[in-house]
Amino acid sequence: MKYKYLSDYIATLLSRGELIFSKAAALKALGKSDAAIRNSVKRKVASREIIPLLRGYYLIVPVEYKQLGFVPPELFIDDLMRATHTPYYVGLLSAASFYGATHQATQIFQVMVGKPMKPIALGRTRIIFYFNKKLMQTPNQSLKTDRGSLVLSTPEATAFDLLRYVHQSGNLNHVATVLDEMAEKMHPRDLQKAALKFPLVYAQRLGYLLDYLGHEKLTEALAAYVEAQKPLLFPLLQAGKEVDQAEKNTKWHLIINETLEPDE
Repeated sequence: MKYKYLSDYIATLLSRGELIFSKAAALKALGKSDAAIRNSVKRKVASREIIPLLRGYYLIVPVEYKQLGFVPPELFIDDLMRATHTPYYVGLLSAASFYGATHQATQIFQVMVGKPMKPIALGRTRIIFYFNKKLMQTPNQSLKTDRGSLVLSTPEATAFDLLRYVHQSGNLNHVATVLDEMAEKMHPRDLQKAALKFPLVYAQRLGYLLDYLGHEKLTEALAAYVEAQKPLLFPLLQAGKEVDQAEKNTKWHLIINETLEPDE
């Protein structure tokens, strides 16, 4: 079907619940020159009806979000990743927010991808992409949203990622706070299964933190897994921190070189 105006094409996409379109798709749908499409796009951007995202891809702003000047990323990130053929999952603090964690950076939306990608500025929010070379091995699940679906790391994989990317997650104390809020969404066996996808040190750190937070029942299977690996080294709870007079935790085979102070 050919469209006379870009507005008509956009209206059709909105009626189908689609918020993303590409310049290439618009060229094909309207059958006009590159210059004509470029000018139409400029006018729509100027009137805040659409927002440029990645090169050649645009976000349609529904009427209810036009005054705000942005659209919540969870409503369109799946469409954008599909349109650009980019495997992904929403992770870290953004995933944790879907699992009951309220202590997270609301102005940053964190997405794990299999290739380097530049961040997207979206009004008050920034979408930050993190390169994860083991993206396809990380356990994830699909979540239904108002406009489709969203791929999230599972609660257990999110917990491991928070420690693997601890600096992107704030700091160890902040991670501990988030883990405490997420704990009821995690399951002992799934935690053990997720551990198989990560280096052993993260299972040790995560197990210690969950125990410290009072979730010993959650870590029983994880502790058995760690013990079965017969770890000989005592890695640091917090990499890069001093170890002078630090105690050793024999259950998790860790050097406890950090005093934890989770947020209230």
